[in-house]
Amino acid sequence: MIIRNGILNTVRAKGKTVLFTLLIFILTLSLSFGMGLWSYCAQTLQVMDETYTSIAVVEYMGEQYPQEYVADDAARQAMEQLEDYSQISGVELWEATSWGTALSEGYQRNGSTIPYEDQVVVAVFNVVPQQELVWGPLPSNDLPSSYILFEGDRVTVNLGGGKVWEKIPFYDFSTQDMDTSQLPDVYCYMSKGFTLVDQTQGIKQDISRLVEQNQYFQYYEETGELYGNYITNVGYTGIIGKNLYSYEGKSGVLIQIDPGDSGFAPEKGKRYLVHGTLFDSGNSNRAMVVSDFYEGCEESPWTCVETYDDPVFQDSIFVDYAEKYELGNNYIRVDSSDDIEALEPFQQGTLYLTEGRYPQAGESGVCVISNDIAQSLNLAVGDSLPLSMMQATENDPFALEETGDTRTWTIVGVVNQSEGYEGRVWVSCGEEIPQTPLFGYQLGRAVLDNNLAAEAVEQMEAVSPDGVRITLYDQGYAAAAQPLQAMESTAQGITFASLVGVLAVLCLFAFLFVGRQQQAVDVMTCLGTPKNQIRLWLLSGATLVSGIAVLAGAVVSALSLQVLIPLALHAAEAFYAADQRYSNGALGVTKEVAQSQQLALWPSLVSAAVVFVLALVLCVAFVGQAQRKNTLRRGKTRVRVPKSKTSVAGKGAVRFAWLSARRGGLRSAVVPVVAFVLSGFLGLLMATAQGWEEQRRSLYESTTITGQFTSTNGRQYTDLTLAYPWRLWDSGMLSDIQVSGSLRYWLPDEIPQFADNEYGIARKESWIAQQPSMVFLNGLQVAPEFIYGDVPEITWLDGWDESFLSDPDNSGNWNETMPCVASQRWMKEHDLSLGDEIVVNCENMYGDWTVQIVGSFAPAGKQDNLYFPLCYWSLPPWQADDERETYSPTGSFLSSRFTLRSAYDLEAFRDYLAQEGYNQPGGSGSNRVTVVLNDHIFTQTVQALNRYITLGQILFPVLFVLMGVLGFVVSWLMVNGRRMEFAIMRGMGASKGRVFGSFFLEQMGLCLMGCVLSGLVLTLWSGQGMAWLAAAGFAVCYLLGCAVAVWTVGKTKIFALLTQAD
Repeated sequence: MIIRNGILNTVRAKGKTVLFTLLIFILTLSLSFGMGLWSYCAQTLQVMDETYTSIAVVEYMGEQYPQEYVADDAARQAMEQLEDYSQISGVELWEATSWGTALSEGYQRNGSTIPYEDQVVVAVFNVVPQQELVWGPLPSNDLPSSYILFEGDRVTVNLGGGKVWEKIPFYDFSTQDMDTSQLPDVYCYMSKGFTLVDQTQGIKQDISRLVEQNQYFQYYEETGELYGNYITNVGYTGIIGKNLYSYEGKSGVLIQIDPGDSGFAPEKGKRYLVHGTLFDSGNSNRAMVVSDFYEGCEESPWTCVETYDDPVFQDSIFVDYAEKYELGNNYIRVDSSDDIEALEPFQQGTLYLTEGRYPQAGESGVCVISNDIAQSLNLAVGDSLPLSMMQATENDPFALEETGDTRTWTIVGVVNQSEGYEGRVWVSCGEEIPQTPLFGYQLGRAVLDNNLAAEAVEQMEAVSPDGVRITLYDQGYAAAAQPLQAMESTAQGITFASLVGVLAVLCLFAFLFVGRQQQAVDVMTCLGTPKNQIRLWLLSGATLVSGIAVLAGAVVSALSLQVLIPLALHAAEAFYAADQRYSNGALGVTKEVAQSQQLALWPSLVSAAVVFVLALVLCVAFVGQAQRKNTLRRGKTRVRVPKSKTSVAGKGAVRFAWLSARRGGLRSAVVPVVAFVLSGFLGLLMATAQGWEEQRRSLYESTTITGQFTSTNGRQYTDLTLAYPWRLWDSGMLSDIQVSGSLRYWLPDEIPQFADNEYGIARKESWIAQQPSMVFLNGLQVAPEFIYGDVPEITWLDGWDESFLSDPDNSGNWNETMPCVASQRWMKEHDLSLGDEIVVNCENMYGDWTVQIVGSFAPAGKQDNLYFPLCYWSLPPWQADDERETYSPTGSFLSSRFTLRSAYDLEAFRDYLAQEGYNQPGGSGSNRVTVVLNDHIFTQTVQALNRYITLGQILFPVLFVLMGVLGFVVSWLMVNGRRMEFAIMRGMGASKGRVFGSFFLEQMGLCLMGCVLSGLVLTLWSGQGMAWLAAAGFAVCYLLGCAVAVWTVGKTKIFALLTQAD
């Protein structure tokens, strides 16, 4: 009965009951949504953090980057100068490049990394000369009795018997049409054959037989050399009798032998042991050239042997080098790391486990092997792998020396096979292996905290030596986690705000439903109702209302979370989406982690339980207040007596407003303070929004976006094959594009003599490939030496600067003196100064070319390149009169950089690249050319500003309305709370207009005082005039509320004003 009466008492207050039921329901739903979203985001982020791995690859950008096994002293110096990155916040593991070499009996390498694949040490027999008809300079200038001798555009024909026609005109009718009426009386021409015409003697004779009999010659007046066909020894053929070493290891097979520069001249019937290098002879036969063991070696690369039991087959330099080649070609590389899965090829998905597991950090006695080792040695997980550890020399990673250290490791995993990763073993750092000196340019790798990766890389870059580049590979974690992290922060805010709201509403709920029931409690006490039943009567209704509300909230939240959370996440992903096509911030692979679609129910249950228990506790707390008796207490009354005479100045509403404001004390101080704070808040919001817009506009106008063509992984900018990089200019969105091409050069007296055969040509090409380059470019930033960093300071000849590289006024004529920029080291070596001239030769260009040095710089690398204007190589489209002038003479360019006309064009340029089929790093496009834009920092900053601006566009109007409503409500309360003063003035006979004016003018003056002060402060702080608009807006809202309140109270009758409702 008592419970039913308590419930009925609560239900009778329908408005109050419905209102608080809805409030508790909404807050329960809000709390449940916040907790559910928070839980989902936290769990998903934890899974992502465990799934994604962020690493930073530290590389030195040397002149031979990215060659893996080159010995570069500059890279080694940079390695020694590296800081201990492990001390940087966010770096979980720092490991410098660490690997060694080993051998395993029975293993033979296959694939791309076989360093001495072309080296051979073989014994040959049955060696016979091989002769061919070749074209070249003749040993003597003696000519046969009949011949054809070409000299430029003239020809001498000797048919023997004294029939000689000297230096008569020669015409090629096979390639050009000639007007025979304009021909001289005596000449020679070529059509289908060769014909001599002498109209003075009536001779027209076919002399093609002289060509067919190889009796034609070419004389070069400038060198005095006579060229023709002659038979010469081009080498020898023999049979391999004993194979000390060759990669294929065959004996009893035919091989061509080119003596090269070795002086190899075998005698008939003898055997020879020779050292050499295989080369492509153009036919199916094996071919080798006899070559020195190493440059400058005094030992002969060949020797005559009587039998295969000769001591030279047991102990000699031939045996030593045969062993060197066998060891080097069958090496096994052993990499050590305490996080093998985070090594770059594994982290980027190139390598992965096909079976087994990785060694744990510090675990010894176990290893992971590449699949080719497993197949070659017939090994599987659980088997043992015995290895003999080797030691490489300082300058050659494949010149191996035995250490006597033998290891046997248990195989715990096998990885897939990938090109370039043959013959690999991975162990933990718990294995102390003989270390190989640094070869290549990768200095090390850091494993990073996913959430601190970007900040860690920035700190690493700040302490890295010059020439070191750090590349972050986060597998797309930042882009995937950012929306979830934002939603997690939002969920935390919703949760805490909901808890505060729940506490406030439930306090009011307990006070109204329990604490304000003193009169009913007094009646029940007078009727003798026990205290326990009174407490039960008070709590029954409140418990029912809160129980129904939280139960409904829990049910609705459990059903709606499955829809609301995915919608919220989708909105966050759209809000944080950034276009990273072709961006340098999107290098490497991107992982995709499937997000859980099943949401937990516990947030709904916990939020309902929290709200219900809190409501019950507060209601119980207010029961004591309801049961206390209302007793009158003696108060104190203080009458304010003016210390001076009462003012009688002025009259009417203005006088009352002034006196009321001056005597209001704290009441009068509230209005200007509220006006100052709220109008200042509005002004601050407006100034902030305007500041974001200004920052974005300034960022777009001040940022220069550059880009470059790269290798497919986006890391190599040089030694590319770019057919026509000028094509980007057609986009109309570039302000500049720089390209480079190169030819190898040397001084005339530097080139050695090479044999005039296939091997001689191959050796010459190899020698030329090792020479420095003449680089043709229209900007130094695209130079191979400078493209990865900054251009060094250039010392210029008076009147010259970098603009000469792109100056269209340069002739581009190779026959004139060519200006260039040279390294100071090269100039010192050749005793040159600025303004001096020197003659050089270059590949594919016959003759001597004079160059003048107009600029110099201190080189960082070993190559002494010369830098010339692009016009000697190609012309940009905007300078060329004919499109053919824009093409490279070699068919391709080596590097290219470009600059966008404006940062506003960035998105349109991305669309253009996609439309034209250019590759993104790590991707594939129809164009098969990869482009990278250096826009990561710019894009991140713009996206952050865009989010702020968008958020401001959504929230600021709400806040503006809220501030206006607050101003309205405050003014209403400030006026409505002085009903007694209204009643007194009306009772004393004041007119409604005077009453209105008195109160309105008072509030207006106080409000304007605060608004003007906030406007002044914000104007001085921000320098923007928006503060006055905010102050004016708030003043209007405040005065409107004041006017409505005064008008409403003024309409109320005096008796009603004197009556105060409970």
